[in-house]
Amino acid sequence: MNDHSSKLFQLLSRSEIFKSSDIPSNAKAISINLDIGSLDISNGLEDLEIKNTVVKKTNKVIFLKTTIIDTEKNNSQITSVWSLNDTI
Repeated sequence: MNDHSSKLFQLLSRSEIFKSSDIPSNAKAISINLDIGSLDISNGLEDLEIKNTVVKKTNKVIFLKTTIIDTEKNNSQITSVWSLNDTI
């Protein structure tokens, strides 16, 4: 894995990613779509701003949009779908 891929994996592994009070700890990610956009992750990951927004919530799934912004105001978006039970 090259340095860029390693930093991207570290970014996706951070606890702030996908963090929302609407997503219970037992929810499971069933789909994740990453648009890296113009995000510059060559610098430190600690300089990134992360915003999570629940787009839609039902009794079975939650659709979460995560926006990651670097110091130059470049951004990336991650759309994820979370299962709230084991029936999906």
